[in-house]
Amino acid sequence: KVTGVQTCALRSELDHQDEHLYKFVNENLKGSKLEELILKYDGFRTRVMIMPPKQCYSVHSDPTPRIHIPIVTNSQSWMVWPYLKVCEQMRPGKVYWADTTKHHSFFNGGETARIHIVMGIEE
Repeated sequence: KVTGVQTCALRSELDHQDEHLYKFVNENLKGSKLEELILKYDGFRTRVMIMPPKQCYSVHSDPTPRIHIPIVTNSQSWMVWPYLKVCEQMRPGKVYWADTTKHHSFFNGGETARIHIVMGIEE
């Protein structure tokens, strides 16, 4: 179970498009590898995202590009940009820049969960 991953923004601001409101690292994460990554990439709205097996997101776009850092994945997990006709598999041990300002989705067709660190970055 992942705990302590949150920012200082108020719950009522979650739908706000200014993602820079989510730039503060929780005190429990100070000095952690997660804080190190946030500082290295100047990230904001950073979170650990867990997608259970046999699940997918709706097609959507984000206000800014994203950095994806796969922690756990499987061979049936894909990031998809349907209008661009692009599918990508992201493997652990690498850092990926993704233009999520374009319509995209993600699906996990595997039998195991997919876990990524995801953060917004400047264009």
